[in-house]
Amino acid sequence: MFCLTVRPVGEESLLAVRSRKRQRSLIPGKGGRPKFERWIQVDPAAAVEFVKTCKSRSFQQDSSHILVSALAQEDPDRAILELEKMPKRKLRQSAGAAMLGELAKHDPSMACDLSERETSQGGYGDWVIGQIFAAWAKTDPEAAAARLATMLLDKVGPHSASELATNWAKSDPESALKWMKTRKRRRKC
Repeated sequence: MFCLTVRPVGEESLLAVRSRKRQRSLIPGKGGRPKFERWIQVDPAAAVEFVKTCKSRSFQQDSSHILVSALAQEDPDRAILELEKMPKRKLRQSAGAAMLGELAKHDPSMACDLSERETSQGGYGDWVIGQIFAAWAKTDPEAAAARLATMLLDKVGPHSASELATNWAKSDPESALKWMKTRKRRRKC
């Protein structure tokens, strides 16, 4: 014979259970990404607060990528503001890398500016910045080449130049080859 006891559930407990269920339904790896992206569009302030108060570090990291990327599509200035509020650790660096990729599609110059402003240890490396130049080369390769030449050596390197040249060559192979031949080999000191 089994005995079942029922405890009354307080309102706070019920809200906590609902909150956990809601959080699990938004987890990107469990099919919640579309819901979370829609929430960011509908109520960005609530989505930002939700990410900030999230208890799960892995969910916070996944959702911060989605948050700043989605905000960058709608409101790049707000996305940058939210990114700069994040602590200067892995969370900020990885979310920033995702946002740079999204910004590069719409405003590569702004993405370059942001990459140069980042002061956290390591900042964004050549691989992350390479995606900016890959996107920029599709629309205005000459401007991308001019900007690449002005960036610090610790930010850009052979990968960024390669991404630029590869994507430039798809539309104008002769100009891309000429640019690559005139490019001086730069080394980090």
